[in-house]
Amino acid sequence: PANYQASTVLTESKTIAVKGFATRYIVDDGAAEDSALALMPLLSRQIASDLEDAWEDCWINGDASGTLGDALGSWNIRSRWGAAGIGGADDHREAFDGLRQRSFAASTQAAGTAALATTSEILGRISSMAELGVGNLYIVASPEAMIKHLMGNSDLLTIDKFGPNASLVSGSVASIFGHPVMMSRFMSADLAASGKFTGAGSQTGILFYNAASFAQYQKRGVTVETDKNIGSGSIEIVATMRNVVASADAANTKNCAFLRDLNS
Repeated sequence: PANYQASTVLTESKTIAVKGFATRYIVDDGAAEDSALALMPLLSRQIASDLEDAWEDCWINGDASGTLGDALGSWNIRSRWGAAGIGGADDHREAFDGLRQRSFAASTQAAGTAALATTSEILGRISSMAELGVGNLYIVASPEAMIKHLMGNSDLLTIDKFGPNASLVSGSVASIFGHPVMMSRFMSADLAASGKFTGAGSQTGILFYNAASFAQYQKRGVTVETDKNIGSGSIEIVATMRNVVASADAANTKNCAFLRDLNS
């Protein structure tokens, strides 16, 4: 009898660089002592929250490759980051490529009907991902897109209708076509019609991604450290972590999509 047909397994190599995030507070020791509240524990929790926000912002708006072209130097998204220190080499959005950048690279972004996104446009972005739009799909909307473009869609089921569902991640507020929908403040409402931040615009959008295509690569979780400088009477609080999101898929795989140019 003939032997079974043999095949050759092909492999590729991919390098994933784990970047670091850091944030720092400097507190006057007298202010810390005189505060009516326990100031240091409050600030320690806040500084850790800052790292989580920076990571979420990068997951959506990151552009490590520098190809998306957002005007990062003037993009203080929802007044979260202040005007100083953004846009440079240490901007947290340059740690790794986010979903918007990946959607442009994979050519899975498209404009929707600005006044009201249609069901066919939502399905169009899902279908642009081909087989990766079938399972493990998650939808991320800005608060504005959620209220204006999704809440009135008859295909959207809110949590009171579909009930507890163990397959949905924490933070899901609704489901559409069986896919969980989440909101993020870092899916902004100040984009140009192109879906990029240029400094002028009031448009928003909806992101789609296949969770199985992405993984968090973490060298170290959030670490909060404090140190007192006796020469200046100040207390320094520093929080750091090393954590990125990356995909083992081939470059420009259609594992995410972006429906842009929606009125906010």
